[in-house]
Amino acid sequence: MAETIYSRVTRLEKAMIQMAQSQTKFQTRVDKTLIRLDNAMAHLAEVQAAGEKEMRRMKQEALEREKRIDERIEKLVSAIGEFIRRQDGGQREGG
Repeated sequence: MAETIYSRVTRLEKAMIQMAQSQTKFQTRVDKTLIRLDNAMAHLAEVQAAGEKEMRRMKQEALEREKRIDERIEKLVSAIGEFIRRQDGGQREGG
């Protein structure tokens, strides 16, 4: 028995409806995925900014610590020089 034109059109209409529904579901999934991706990228940007801020803070602390160490070394070298001068002066006076 041959298929009638009416039944062919009906079958094509059902196929088109099913295809449209599938496309809508797919687009919904794509939209949700893009939203999640956008949220993840925003979070990543926040984390990156926080990391950069922390790195700047740590670099500043390291520079300050280096400066304090340099000052302490300078004082120590000066004290050693003064100690040596006193030792030399005491030996010359007593010698």
